Amino acid sequence: MRVLLILPSFPYPADSGYRIKTFNLICILQKYFEVELMILQLKPEVPDISYFKEHNITCNFFPIGLVEKTINLLAAIFTDRPFQSAVYNCKNARKNLLNSIDKCDYVICSMIRTSSYMNLIPKNKLIVDMVDLLSKSYSKSKENTNSQFFKLIYRLEAGRLASMERYVAKHARYVLLVNKEETEYLNRYNSNAKWIPNGVNSSLFEYSKIDQSFSYDIVFLGTMNYQPNIDAILWLDRYVLDYLDPKIRLTIIGRNPVASILDLQKRRKNVLITGYVEDPYIILHSSLAVVAPMQNGGGIQNKLLESMALGTINVVTSYAANPIVGAKDREHFLVKDDPKEFARAINAILYDRDKYIYLKNNAKDFIRNKYTWQQYENSLIQCFQ
Repeated sequence: MRVLLILPSFPYPADSGYRIKTFNLICILQKYFEVELMILQLKPEVPDISYFKEHNITCNFFPIGLVEKTINLLAAIFTDRPFQSAVYNCKNARKNLLNSIDKCDYVICSMIRTSSYMNLIPKNKLIVDMVDLLSKSYSKSKENTNSQFFKLIYRLEAGRLASMERYVAKHARYVLLVNKEETEYLNRYNSNAKWIPNGVNSSLFEYSKIDQSFSYDIVFLGTMNYQPNIDAILWLDRYVLDYLDPKIRLTIIGRNPVASILDLQKRRKNVLITGYVEDPYIILHSSLAVVAPMQNGGGIQNKLLESMALGTINVVTSYAANPIVGAKDREHFLVKDDPKEFARAINAILYDRDKYIYLKNNAKDFIRNKYTWQQYENSLIQCFQ
């Protein structure tokens, strides 16, 4: 059997939430099917396709140039299509899809950004790996920004995304989501949404490297041009960092930090920004605590699943905690939505580390039993039966 994946960007190296999830999806599918990738490129790049060649996975790239992007965005103004879906519309990619659709048993469209191609795919072949409901994330971003311009943009895009998400639910064989609450919401419109949460690599359960220079650090891991991650760090800056013990440092790991994040390191002595790190787990595993102070966003936090699998202490907000079904406050992590309580929890860990060792053990056992890629695979393959 042959499966075609339509992707809004190349999924390798697996150094972000999207790439980790998509790369593992591909690794699983290639065990069962002949796999082909149709990759849309908004920016020119020369990706490393060695893994895909080694596993006989065909990669077809479709650059979307400035002229085509501009035309797509201008045309979208007069429709109800989300701008981030419209910009990925590519004439050559659509032509390729029409020529290859009969050879495919299934087509998986990754994220709502690839929705421009769904009208070309028969419903019995179409599986949409939506991941999360972006409309909810945009609605929350609208509330958090102080810019009237961006409030307008977020409100407009949130409405368009919500409409497209409902359209997709009606026109796909299955829609895959990593967040149970969002799955139940989408099933109000059509009962074909499947909750399949992300997993972690089982090697993390045995990870043992330590770097003592990070033993007084709280650590945040994530792509740092992603708005929910930016908002989380700025929340820490505005409301939490001033209440932490002076010995504590915030270390931010992740590629592409934007100017507002880089500025923190200039203003605060207790902030370290590493950018991309080849092995971030040594820092996570060595830290005082890992923090996930999410204020918006969707889906499930890969970084939180991975840090729990390592056996770290995690201090999180409800926004990060709620999607991890079955995990409990004060049993698997500490949930604090009030910023001063968030700071007090971190200080308490510093003053009495032994008191919180139980959280490390509970978190690791919980993830081992509930959130591995093997469990993800078992649920995913049922969609093709």
